[in-house]
Amino acid sequence: MSANIEHLRAVGRAATEGPWERWTTDGTPDRRIASVDGRFVATIESGVKVAAADADFVTTARNEWDGLLDEVEALRRWKAEAMSLFDGMQDLGRALGLPLGTLITGPVAVKAAEALRAKVARVEALAEAADVWVRASALRAALADQSAQDGLSRAGTTSVASGATGDTEGAQRGAQGIEGGKA
Repeated sequence: MSANIEHLRAVGRAATEGPWERWTTDGTPDRRIASVDGRFVATIESGVKVAAADADFVTTARNEWDGLLDEVEALRRWKAEAMSLFDGMQDLGRALGLPLGTLITGPVAVKAAEALRAKVARVEALAEAADVWVRASALRAALADQSAQDGLSRAGTTSVASGATGDTEGAQRGAQGIEGGKA
């Protein structure tokens, strides 16, 4: 049942302002219901029996009317917010590969999230390795272009490199090869 809150608020506004209480002036209990300022709201006809519980219900309903309607509205707002949150949680569950009905906040979800983070770390490591390889390939290509422009041969480069390890004669030959290439 979905209550029309505005209609119920209008009914409450049209009724005598509360709070109400059971009122007895003639010694007969539960014969009248009055507002606190003493205005009678309802009088039970003579000869009609009214249970105390019924009179309590009428007075309590009036006294709690606005608060109950406020609570219904607050719960409806909460439900609307919660439903969008639940949709997001279902999306998260799908992203984690969890079957429908699995708790997103439980140990199964934590394990799935950890596995996903481990996969991400592996992919990031592979991407970094690929980036290093690409940069190294570009550097090798640049060095090869530079060597070609300078007229260096592979043998001359090897001679220069061997000179760096202590082969002074090879280094001299390499240096002569460099000078010879520029001349």
